[in-house]
Amino acid sequence: MPNRILRDWTASENVDSLDVHAERFFVRLIMKVDDYGRFSANVRFLNSTLFPLKSDIRDTDITRWLAACEKAGMITVYYVASKCYLQIENFNQQLRQKTTKYPSPDECIANDKQVHSNSESIASLKRNETETRNEVEEKSKFPPALEEVISYFKENNFPEELAKKAFNYYSTPDDKGNSWVDSKGNKVRGWKKKMQAVWFKNENRTVTESVKEPQIKRRKL
Repeated sequence: MPNRILRDWTASENVDSLDVHAERFFVRLIMKVDDYGRFSANVRFLNSTLFPLKSDIRDTDITRWLAACEKAGMITVYYVASKCYLQIENFNQQLRQKTTKYPSPDECIANDKQVHSNSESIASLKRNETETRNEVEEKSKFPPALEEVISYFKENNFPEELAKKAFNYYSTPDDKGNSWVDSKGNKVRGWKKKMQAVWFKNENRTVTESVKEPQIKRRKL
């Protein structure tokens, strides 16, 4: 295990911009980078290497802390040969290694590849995290109440009458006594996605008697 010098950064504005979790991530990163301050920026590898005994650290946490350190100017994230690496800025540790274990940002430029932020992939992961969280919340509230369906339709500029049609369609049991199933008899897993796919059509923005619902037999109550 390499010996590292931790400098007094209590008055550093860059470090102060990090939350306590991102700062902890940065400290652990210092312990693992090579003598040139470089390391793999693969999110899963960072998670398993920096937090081997922590089971509650998610890859999305690593991504968020990585982005925070980059935004604060503490690290640079770059790609070489389609692989993601990082370098701690102003590392200035005593060099024991004659060569770096990881490619430098200069190699990225030499290969005619720009050093660039990981912001797009980070934004994508954040979107996925938000979508996953929304799906979990949606499942926990399933089946939805009529008021919730109406509210969702109105948020997407679809009329209340259409929301009621959709709700009544899915909440009415089929000939097997099952409610909230699709036209193939499969259980609706995400009702919002189902509404988007089946009911959110431009021609349905104005509800008329001719609005067609999916063909499925419903049991008469």
